[in-house]
Amino acid sequence: MKMGVFAAVLAVTPASPCVASVANFDIRDFGAKAGETSTIAIQKALDAAGAAGGGVVVVPPGNWTTGTIWLRSHVELRLEKGAVLKGSTRSEDYNRNDAFPENFWSDVEEWSGGHLLLGYKVEDVAITGEGTIDGSGLDFFGECDEDSRFPHYKYGLRLHPKDRQWFRPGPMVAFFLSKNIRISGVRICNAPAWTTHFRCCDGLVIRGVTIRNDRTIANTDGFSIDCTRNVEVSGCTVSTGDDTFAIRASCKLHAAVHPCENIRISDCDLASCAMGARIGIGTGTIRNVTMERCVVRESSSGVFFYSAWRPGRKGCDISDVRVSDCELLECDRPVESIGIADEWIVEDIVFERCKFASLRPSLLRAGSARRIRNVAFRSCERSHLDRLSVRHHRGFGGERSRKFIEVEGEVENLVEDSCRPAP
Repeated sequence: MKMGVFAAVLAVTPASPCVASVANFDIRDFGAKAGETSTIAIQKALDAAGAAGGGVVVVPPGNWTTGTIWLRSHVELRLEKGAVLKGSTRSEDYNRNDAFPENFWSDVEEWSGGHLLLGYKVEDVAITGEGTIDGSGLDFFGECDEDSRFPHYKYGLRLHPKDRQWFRPGPMVAFFLSKNIRISGVRICNAPAWTTHFRCCDGLVIRGVTIRNDRTIANTDGFSIDCTRNVEVSGCTVSTGDDTFAIRASCKLHAAVHPCENIRISDCDLASCAMGARIGIGTGTIRNVTMERCVVRESSSGVFFYSAWRPGRKGCDISDVRVSDCELLECDRPVESIGIADEWIVEDIVFERCKFASLRPSLLRAGSARRIRNVAFRSCERSHLDRLSVRHHRGFGGERSRKFIEVEGEVENLVEDSCRPAP
């Protein structure tokens, strides 16, 4: 089976802004005051660092309320220990939906195109430190609603924001058409919608980041990686109300020329109310994805291949995915594919030395115009669960089975080598 080779060297990863002498820009020197809305002052600090050719914008200990902050090239935003960037709850503090051509929002999922930290066509940018980025997610919602419609939201579900026009902010930390991004050490919490989103970027390194979202808020995906290449995510802890990883090829403007490729995820601890790693959605290409030594807990599906949301359109093509030495635990199905689009391909997929604990077996669905081929499970084992401790009262999942894998339609060249079904 042919597998893609992950690039030995990623695109340049800035250890610090690319200037000969790195200057510090303390947000207090530009008028920021703890406990007050300081969007303008923080933006002035970022702009000054950018105008100087680069530097480090320092957020000292304290609570700093802000709306949209536009990140600048060659600038590091450093949150010191005890620093909290707190997302404003006022819609007027965020960028407009039409702030730039590639921006997007969702009337279906009920979030706006407003972002908290925003990088647009920037390069050599870093977000670092031991501080916290807090999106104030719960402040946009009332009590849980529509709980029974989505049984995988086991802690309850907040689906509809209180604001029925603007809704809530969209992806909280967002980069578009940018290069060489580094995020390390910070804690990101209470996202009101997607936590992070990277669209049509090149060169992304995320290390040691913790994401903690309220488990009842819908659509709070952890890392959304869309039409982005040369990505390394390692040593992260993610607990969220939606997918922990969403790997997409869905940019309407650039998917054809921006494949989502060369993505390595390693040594992460993931807890999801939906999918652990969802691979798919869009019309472009996703290829060369590796996931190593990760633990996925409480997901509906541990690794999920999804071509598109709706029928009647082309889905994305997915190839060269390798998942090794991972544990997919306390889930409905460890591995699953659904092909809703009319045309798509999933091929050259390998799971090796993985441990599964699930209600039901893995499931691969294929069809006449939907091809799944060259899929291998090697030295994997599955433990059968009669119930999930956090879901059994909702009757989550369908008919139980102790099989290792189930197939609907024709899967070309499916290999099970030294795999053990549930005892």
